[in-house]
Amino acid sequence: LKIVDLLLHNSVMCARFEAMKGWHLLGTQLEPFAVSEHMFGVLFCILLGRPAYRYRNRFDFLGFVNSDTTLAQPSALITIAALLTNEHAVWQPDVQHFALKTLHDLFLQNDSIKRDFAELGVPRLLCDSLPYHLECKFLLPPLASDRDAPVSGLGVGPVGRAELRRTLTARSVRRSPSKRVVAPTDVAHYADRAWQAEQDVLALLQAITLHGCLHHAGLQPLLDVFTSLELLSLPLGYIQRLQQCLLSEVLTFFRDNKFAHNRQLASAFEQLATLACNTLCWQQPVHVTDVDLRPWLQFSGLTPEADVWKLLLQVLEQNFNLSAAVQCCFERLVLHFVRRSPSALCGWALTRLDANGPLLHTLLERDEFTLRLVAYLQPLLLEADSDVCRAAWTIWKAAFASSKVNLRNVFVDDDGRAPGGSGEPVSHDRPADSGFDIGLRDMANVAAAVDGESIGDTFDSAPPLLANGALRTGQAARLPIGRSVRRLLDATEDADSRDEKDWHETRAARRHQLARRRADEAVRTDSQLITSTVISLQQQQSKLLMQHVQSEMQQTKAVRAQWKRLTKIVTHERGAWPS
Repeated sequence: LKIVDLLLHNSVMCARFEAMKGWHLLGTQLEPFAVSEHMFGVLFCILLGRPAYRYRNRFDFLGFVNSDTTLAQPSALITIAALLTNEHAVWQPDVQHFALKTLHDLFLQNDSIKRDFAELGVPRLLCDSLPYHLECKFLLPPLASDRDAPVSGLGVGPVGRAELRRTLTARSVRRSPSKRVVAPTDVAHYADRAWQAEQDVLALLQAITLHGCLHHAGLQPLLDVFTSLELLSLPLGYIQRLQQCLLSEVLTFFRDNKFAHNRQLASAFEQLATLACNTLCWQQPVHVTDVDLRPWLQFSGLTPEADVWKLLLQVLEQNFNLSAAVQCCFERLVLHFVRRSPSALCGWALTRLDANGPLLHTLLERDEFTLRLVAYLQPLLLEADSDVCRAAWTIWKAAFASSKVNLRNVFVDDDGRAPGGSGEPVSHDRPADSGFDIGLRDMANVAAAVDGESIGDTFDSAPPLLANGALRTGQAARLPIGRSVRRLLDATEDADSRDEKDWHETRAARRHQLARRRADEAVRTDSQLITSTVISLQQQQSKLLMQHVQSEMQQTKAVRAQWKRLTKIVTHERGAWPS
């Protein structure tokens, strides 16, 4: 590496080295070698233009890292990132932490270095390093103890070693794990620093994606990292949690800062709101109890999924009046909470919505949203969870009080008849004597009565409101939806399904495009490596040929010398004979 540094000071040699993808080849050729802090230090010296031959420790270059720092050899980042996936490096968390922390410090210095990181694809290389950390974390080499015993000290819970080995092996990791046997002391040291590399990689990725969202790059860095994560051979649930961590970092910035008067940041937030809603609402359901997912979720750096949902709702609520796109995202998120979220999260969202009276009033002025909300709230009116039930009834009461829509618009067909009822039009002037009218009246009265009292107390203290036991038996909360509203629900749900399908197809196209680009890069790198090998063989063959020719010349010269000597002796002897 120090010789390479000296050669790169020659402009002609440097240009040839760049043209032959020398930094990619260097990263590939260093795979068999043990990785040390000294090796990373020499590479950082080359990166920063410091004399590598004088390198002794990290302070030889760290003292020159400041806001005016420029990268003398930016492409050296490729080799540094490649070494992070070295099978020897993943067993040295201290060395990895040193390299990743130095990269993070360099990235934060100035915009020039940030551009170099983006242009060289460092985020993608960082994502590629994640499977190797997990490979050694869960596919530990056999120890002296029982190899099927639970892995202790690594924070993976009561999951057997063999079970973890089968889990990750079945996921086609790009390179097989190291076969070297690790002493128990090494494993204990690694356990002390468990998840350190993941935490460092995630922190650097968060800084890179946040910078991209706040500058002219927009969401492109975040989308690229999302796509790179989806191509990894890791459990889907773990990938989704990593994506949520990246979203959480960017959303936190927009929550804690005012940006409405900054056109660039406002536009970035609109795109981010759409991306976050699509990512969270349309992600593939994953069961946390899956055996192959539980170990990965032990990573303490992962943001709880419920916190990400709450954060997104809070940010959209704060910036509701920013644009129509943000308002649309907020409505989508509220409806998703009501329809598909767990009861605790749904109750929290409805309670927060009810606490913001002006915002709720604004939402209920939208006919389509109000009709969908009332229809989706119907199953929650008799929810077993008291908090969810109270919140649903409170929102139901607000919908009754809305001047824009009447609940009869939801539960009455176009001809004024109750669906599945007596077939007679429902009149507002005559007494409501049908079971349908009793159900509507009871729901309206109970919704009006629920104000600061528990649902159970209201039911027990107001038996007249439960005429014919409508609410007691759940009939009122399960009234059929009118045909007109059902058509509206079907149309909006079909539109959502089409949008979801288009979103997944777009993401799949991005993954395919990135996979092809990676394959092309791999082919080019392999072809360069093959070319380098062929050149090396040709040089070796030429050297052997030259040695053979030299050996023949020496043999011929020796024969000639011996012949001359023999001739001289014979001639001298004959000259000495008497005539």
